[in-house]
Amino acid sequence: MTGASMWTASKVFTGRAIRHVVRRPETVVQTVIFPVLLLLTMLAVFSTAVENFSAMQSNVAAGEPYAQSLTPVMILAGVMFGSIGAAVMLFTDLRNGFLTRVRALSTPLGAPLIGISVAETLRASLSVVSLCIAGAVAGFRFQAGWLAAIGFIAVAAMAAITFTWIGLLLASVANSMDSFVPPLSGIFLVLLFCSQGMVPLEAYPDAFQPFVEWNPGSAYVVLLDHLARGEELLEPLLLATGWSVALIAMSGVLCVRSLRNSHVG
Repeated sequence: MTGASMWTASKVFTGRAIRHVVRRPETVVQTVIFPVLLLLTMLAVFSTAVENFSAMQSNVAAGEPYAQSLTPVMILAGVMFGSIGAAVMLFTDLRNGFLTRVRALSTPLGAPLIGISVAETLRASLSVVSLCIAGAVAGFRFQAGWLAAIGFIAVAAMAAITFTWIGLLLASVANSMDSFVPPLSGIFLVLLFCSQGMVPLEAYPDAFQPFVEWNPGSAYVVLLDHLARGEELLEPLLLATGWSVALIAMSGVLCVRSLRNSHVG
């Protein structure tokens, strides 16, 4: 593959990453079973209490099922924590010398990263579809029709590829699994639980509201929620897209630079 173009090399590494994901026994659990079980458990435990509370709020549609607001949050959680597997894949390739051999063949260093990110985005998209189906059984609906549903899945994929690149960056500079998996999980937990998907913005302390309103976790979950409900999209779309462009560009440049400067093998 000496001198291979970025496009050609990326296709090869995408195929490799997809095969790696498909062959892992835990993929089905991570992609379909666990996210759906978590969604159904949350619905079983909290739906009655949340729906009773929501019935007293003037800004919530009467009789709206809990699944309508919960499904986007569970999708955000799924794409966040699912992306850790992609980071682990890159770290494994670094430790076993695979990327050293790639560099020796003059293959663009960005190609393996693109391959891993595309494979993870496809896996995450399958998980999103599974969660939408499970949510629909419990009352989740795309109130603006199928065009909004397609946009919903596209936004979830955008979030997945963004969080994947954050994980790839941390994996590229890590010395061990323990040095990047727990911090990455911690970052995702903060973004998830400090998002508007968990509780309304007004429920947070005033001093904390700017962070909750503008962080990427809120940006994606608000956009997903608006797409599902058929509400105004321009502002949340600009915010979510801005976060994705900035985070992917920053992580991509720094990750490639780290791989170029590393000496592993």
